[in-house]
Amino acid sequence: MSRAIILAAAVMGVAGSAFADVYTNNFNSMPTGPIAGGVDTRAPGNGAFWLPDNAATAGDIRDGIGYLGTRGLVVGNRGNGSDGVIDNIHTPQLNDRAGETGFGAAGITQFNASYRFRTASTTPVSGLDFKTESWGRDRTTWLSIYEDNGNLKANYSGVTGLTNATVNFNDNIYSGTLIWGAWYRVEQSVQFIDGPSNDVVTTRLYDDSNALLWTAIDTTWENYYRFSTEQAGNGNLVTGLDALQFQARFSPTGDTAYVDDISYSSIPAPGAGVVLGLGALALRRRRR
Repeated sequence: MSRAIILAAAVMGVAGSAFADVYTNNFNSMPTGPIAGGVDTRAPGNGAFWLPDNAATAGDIRDGIGYLGTRGLVVGNRGNGSDGVIDNIHTPQLNDRAGETGFGAAGITQFNASYRFRTASTTPVSGLDFKTESWGRDRTTWLSIYEDNGNLKANYSGVTGLTNATVNFNDNIYSGTLIWGAWYRVEQSVQFIDGPSNDVVTTRLYDDSNALLWTAIDTTWENYYRFSTEQAGNGNLVTGLDALQFQARFSPTGDTAYVDDISYSSIPAPGAGVVLGLGALALRRRRR
């Protein structure tokens, strides 16, 4: 039985909620070396394909850098900090996209994700900037791990406002400081609700001993897409979710962060505890 099926069956038993689709990857079965370049060959449900890295963000599968010394994903910077380069490392697409009515699969209203990360450096790196986003047609969430006066911080930014004049990006900054080179786990749940300014994102950050360090509850980026003049050319369309994105386009050149044990799913209804179940199962599996 595949790891994805094992996780899906186990979490369904814990949470009492069926998945529309689930994807997991600990990178041990992926070949080492750079993620293949070229055009985006992803297709919904095709777990073999990732969107390759680009001129700003480098992606590399490497031995010995994953959690517990296994194989993992290196996210690095090639020296290009252009803010216009947003198509960075995208994971495979789920079969069923989660979203509001008309922007996701019928009845699929929640997207859950879990992954581990650590900075590549064990000492402060001036200007380090590692971002993770849930992704569909475009980014929908925005979690930043960044350097601030030598400290390693975390910030979740949601978007509020009902017109372009009042679209604001909210900062939810972790009040503590993270440890350079230490492993952390992120769990994120996105609940879509029809209409503007009401989708809910819950982001949780755990340390390597599975202690909860921080919870941020805010919005998706839906209002940015609905009302921003920057998105008028795209029809101001709200986006759903079917993948993750990792990027380091503003970091110094070289390795920025390591990523391991990713899992994400779309489900047809709110399921309290589902996102926690994904992370806890991954934790128990790796430590066995």
